[in-house]
Amino acid sequence: MKLRILSLCAAALFALLPLNAIAQGAATAFGGATDVTLSPTLTSALSSLGVKIGYDHPAVVSGATATFPIVSGVIDLKTSAGTLLHSGALTFDASNATKVSLQAFVISTASKTPVLSGEVVVNNAVWGRYNLFDLTLPAGTTLPLKPTGNTLWLKGVKLTLDPSMSAMLNKVYGVSQFTPGFDVGTANVSAVVGMNQ
Repeated sequence: MKLRILSLCAAALFALLPLNAIAQGAATAFGGATDVTLSPTLTSALSSLGVKIGYDHPAVVSGATATFPIVSGVIDLKTSAGTLLHSGALTFDASNATKVSLQAFVISTASKTPVLSGEVVVNNAVWGRYNLFDLTLPAGTTLPLKPTGNTLWLKGVKLTLDPSMSAMLNKVYGVSQFTPGFDVGTANVSAVVGMNQ
């Protein structure tokens, strides 16, 4: 409860800053969320294997859209390089009792190809951190990134399976249909940010 109150106070404080206070340079993220709308291609492929999509709190899944809270991060508005850390988990529960949990998501835009990585847990055994999804920023994205008020929006980010993720899914389910570049869906990122001093 105390942590939530502090977070709300911080959000209120940053909301009082003028827009030009968050204009360029390194910005710290302290809230917000990333919404991922899973593609029919992915949901159909998982369904054909008897896999149901679920979640662990504080993530939420509604229909084909999964929402993951942003807990911290930093992003350079001039270059778009940075990281955003998320809480919650996306789970794949198979009819044969195999459970895959993807959690501790990190969006990293520092490399040439932005990527979303996460810890992979299979049947309660930690397999390690994998690059899960390769990210493509929406057409028309320009630098520097410009927050609206104190919220940095990135809408329509395309997600495709990273080679390491596709290999992991094929191994777990004994198939070969999950190829690199497989359409995962699209993401909308809304990060509450404040400028570093």
